[in-house]
Amino acid sequence: DWSSDVCAVKIVAKDALPEDERLALLEEVDILRHISHPNVVKLHDFYERQDAFLIVMEKLGGGELFDRIVQKQRYTELEAREIVKALLDGVRHLHDGNIVHRDIKPENLLLTTSADDASIKIADFGFAKKDVTSDSLKSKCGTPGFVAPEILKGMGYGTQVDVWSLGCIVYILLGGYPPFYDESQPQLFRKIKAGQFKFHREYWSHVSDDAKDLINKMITVNPRERITAHDALHHSWIEAEASVLGRRDIQSTTKELRKHNARRKLRAAFRTVIATNRMRRLISDLTKAANQDEKV
Repeated sequence: DWSSDVCAVKIVAKDALPEDERLALLEEVDILRHISHPNVVKLHDFYERQDAFLIVMEKLGGGELFDRIVQKQRYTELEAREIVKALLDGVRHLHDGNIVHRDIKPENLLLTTSADDASIKIADFGFAKKDVTSDSLKSKCGTPGFVAPEILKGMGYGTQVDVWSLGCIVYILLGGYPPFYDESQPQLFRKIKAGQFKFHREYWSHVSDDAKDLINKMITVNPRERITAHDALHHSWIEAEASVLGRRDIQSTTKELRKHNARRKLRAAFRTVIATNRMRRLISDLTKAANQDEKV
């Protein structure tokens, strides 16, 4: 019973919804109905009215995970490990049900509240697919910088693409910047397809070898050789003594993460402005065309 919970209700008007988007929405709802895990956003209910769909979701009021980390006065490998463990367990649960998320990125890792002990949730299942086998998917989707090489290469792929994306997240959580970066998207994709990244000494010398080993196993180009979410949960870094990791201070990572976070949000703002301007131009052109028709 969720009636006493604080919820978020998304209302999607039917008249503005193309058929392909309607089917995608219903597929997303169907997938969320099959998921119940403390680290995955919860669908409470779904209603269909004559004019709209109403999606009742768990309210996530704590903002993005990365925004919280950059505010920390102290940040250790233990804290990073606990975050990674929660995310891996959420992804393992999806994969156990043959569900793939396909867009694991910072914007989709949200917190339930602003409290320090808030739960982390994997959100936004717009690209998710169910009944997935190891190479049953073909469509290209995801976010540059986090997309798996097999998607870029046009190969058939499955749930292992999420492990790659999460490996990139783990790299950022410990190093403060992404493993793959280039202003040129073709260059970026070339680096991803080659699995071309490194642990730069100035940022990684204080991070444990076990943590780097897990990242290497997650960011492995061949999906068949890539560690699974299930096996990653039994990796030596995930099972390391809390007292040992708690002594590993990685506070300097938050400084780099702050820079990366600011750049990421700036790029997102630019994309919003560009999209808005394009929409304005389109509306303006359509209005002019309509006016011309009226004159004729």
